[in-house]
Amino acid sequence: MERLFFHNRYDADSAAELVKLDDDVIVYDVFGTARHKLPKGFDIQEYPYMVDRYIDFAQPMEIKAGTTALLEFKCMDYKDNPLTDEDRVFVVTVNNERYVDRPEKGKVQVALECEEPGVVDIEIRARNYLPFSVLLEVSQ
Repeated sequence: MERLFFHNRYDADSAAELVKLDDDVIVYDVFGTARHKLPKGFDIQEYPYMVDRYIDFAQPMEIKAGTTALLEFKCMDYKDNPLTDEDRVFVVTVNNERYVDRPEKGKVQVALECEEPGVVDIEIRARNYLPFSVLLEVSQ
C-alpha cells in the first residue's frame, strides 16, 4: 500500500512531520493548488494526517439467504503486516446502518444476518486507515 500524508503548509506541527517522512510517502497539501484533486472518502478532522494502514478481507465462503455469516476484516500496516494489537475505534456501516467497534486480536468482526438474497454494502472507516468498502452477494 502507498502511504498518504495530508499536510497543512500553514501549520508548524504539520511542517515538522513533513520533513521526517520517507521518500515513498505521497504528500497532499490540503491548502495547495491541487487541493481539489485530493483522494475521496477520508474524514479528516485535523492535520497532519497519515494514512498508513488498511483493511484486508477475503470472503471465505458463499453467503446464503437464511443464514448468519461471521465476517473477519484484518487490520494491516503499510508493509502488509497484521496489526494484532490494534485498539482504535472503527465505524462499520452495513447497508447504511452504522455502529462502532474495536478489533479483537487485530480483526474487526461483523455478524451478518442474511434473511433474503441480495447485495450487502459494508464500509469500514478508522483513523489512519484507507477507506474500505465491499459489496457482498447473498445467494438463495
